Amino acid sequence: MKNFLSRLEVTQERIDRYGRANGDREMLHYDPAHARSRGFRGPIAHGTMLLAPLVDLAVRRYGERFLAGGTLAVRWTAPVCAGEIQLAMIDEAGAIQAVNESLPGQPVTLCGTATCDGGPA
Repeated sequence: MKNFLSRLEVTQERIDRYGRANGDREMLHYDPAHARSRGFRGPIAHGTMLLAPLVDLAVRRYGERFLAGGTLAVRWTAPVCAGEIQLAMIDEAGAIQAVNESLPGQPVTLCGTATCDGGPA
């Protein structure tokens, strides 16, 4: 079974640029002290920023028809903070899983499914 992989280095600069593009001013993404006061290791990546590489993986899995008839259904299970790396995978069956490659045990950060026209090609 073939797996489609993506590795995203989450830098503070990438978080900042993404926030400027989407207008999100939530301080959890930008202020290390504020993020730590809320129980995070540091500024957290935007969920949609972490989801974007999965669209590319789904296009690689299903082809360009995913852009017209595909869906991603995911559940976030843990944050990815500035300075960390998310490793994401979609398998042939459309199962999605991403892990935080930077932390011991590589905890799962999101899981779900990718489908196209109601099912795998």
